[in-house]
Amino acid sequence: MRIADLPIDVRGIIFDLDGTLFDSMPYWENLGEDYLRSRGKTPAPDIRAQFKRRTLEGSAAYMKEAYGLEEPVEEVISGIVAGIERPYRELIPLKPGVREMLDVLDGNGIPMGIATATDYDLARAALERLGVWNRFGFLHTCGTVGSDKNDPRIFNLSRERLGTPLSQTVVMEDSLHAIETAKRAGFPIIGVLDPAAEREREQIVRLSDATIASFVGLF
Repeated sequence: MRIADLPIDVRGIIFDLDGTLFDSMPYWENLGEDYLRSRGKTPAPDIRAQFKRRTLEGSAAYMKEAYGLEEPVEEVISGIVAGIERPYRELIPLKPGVREMLDVLDGNGIPMGIATATDYDLARAALERLGVWNRFGFLHTCGTVGSDKNDPRIFNLSRERLGTPLSQTVVMEDSLHAIETAKRAGFPIIGVLDPAAEREREQIVRLSDATIASFVGLF
């Protein structure tokens, strides 16, 4: 798929980060399990799915309640962040073709912003390290807006910041639950087919207005 082939006039884009612009999902894959094991707990088979659907704060609260963790939620959050901090500050790359795509969007005056469940400080650190922080008009995180991606608030606030019409503001996402939320709110969707969401691929394709497996040659 190419942006020019979309049946809409794209005036603004709201990007997710992990699994969309960032090739970061392998770093998240075992994070919840590793933290629970470090606390002497045995993770349930669905822990990855539970972790993926929530904000960092929500994941910490869920694990505290579901696994009877004694430490306060804030301490659980700190422990999780400690496990993912180095990859964001030093290792996580952009997906191939992302930098070139941002060049084209910038050159065409398309406003862009980010809506992510990732911790604000870590997301910003990675964007600055990769030299793309200034490409985006804002960085909204589920933590800063106070709701996860099961609620359209983060997408609606992002569109307001872009100042673009709903029908011409594309949400680019790899996560099924976030795609479902943005779709219900009326946003056009470009689904990003990341290997980490292979089990949800069919549903993502069905719900999205268009899908991409790679950013290379998108324009």
